[in-house]
Amino acid sequence: MGINRIPVTADLESTGWSISNGSLVHKSGKSGFAINMDLSVVKDISYTIRYTIKDFVSGEVFIIVGGTGGNIRTSNGTYEETILSGSDGSISFFSSGEFSITNLSIVSGTALGETLVFSEKGLKWVGSYGFVPDEFIRYKGLLFSYHNGAMYEHNISNIRNEFYGTKYPSKIRFISNKDYPVNKVFFGIKIDSVGTWQVDLVKTNKTDQFPNGMQSRLPKKNIKLLDGKYWADFFRDMNDPAFANIIDEKQRELTALNDGRILQGNYLEIQMSCDTDEEMKLISVSVYSSEVGRN
Repeated sequence: MGINRIPVTADLESTGWSISNGSLVHKSGKSGFAINMDLSVVKDISYTIRYTIKDFVSGEVFIIVGGTGGNIRTSNGTYEETILSGSDGSISFFSSGEFSITNLSIVSGTALGETLVFSEKGLKWVGSYGFVPDEFIRYKGLLFSYHNGAMYEHNISNIRNEFYGTKYPSKIRFISNKDYPVNKVFFGIKIDSVGTWQVDLVKTNKTDQFPNGMQSRLPKKNIKLLDGKYWADFFRDMNDPAFANIIDEKQRELTALNDGRILQGNYLEIQMSCDTDEEMKLISVSVYSSEVGRN
């Protein structure tokens, strides 16, 4: 009861950690924690931590995320691990050895990213790539990047859209909105290209008549080459509620694609992809429609 005065008569014992030249450094002889005070973790959330150990001499180090320990490290290298937090709390390193830690990054939840592409000639953003590097470097007209601590030289592989050993498809998304105010039925598409594309998604706008819009798709095998162009008729609405009584999801979708409602709306959102190792080129896409009520 009342006021209690507690005198501080001694410094706290050092845990061996310090910060030097942007690195987290631990010296041997002391065991203890280095706690990240900038981030409070939440129970049952996954955290992806990437870091580099260098100048390793002795001992071991591991991460603790909300009471859940990570892998024990005993050598130089760049490491990444995803840990589910066991409780609300913090992220910390524990060690008894001698080394330093750099390039620490922490991401919570699912980390999604892409690399945006800027055209110096057109002075505008023109697209994106699905890979995410740590850093880009230009040197004597060459382009390099770092990914997970390893250096990678771009534009030397004969395989198109391959980055860091992973092959990506080419993708494009666009809106077909000619005569936007007119309510139309959509019945076909023509693709002028070098290389075969497939239509991953065809989506109409939401209306009072169709509050969820309509969706469809076109596999590559249903797009035929004729007179130097690729042609196809649209399938129908694969989400047609008339087939909701079919329990099997795949069978329900296939039945609706063939027998469902004809695509109808003011515009189409279309997503296409092309997965080939060879050079390809997309010149133009034409969408064919007619006004509702007209033949």
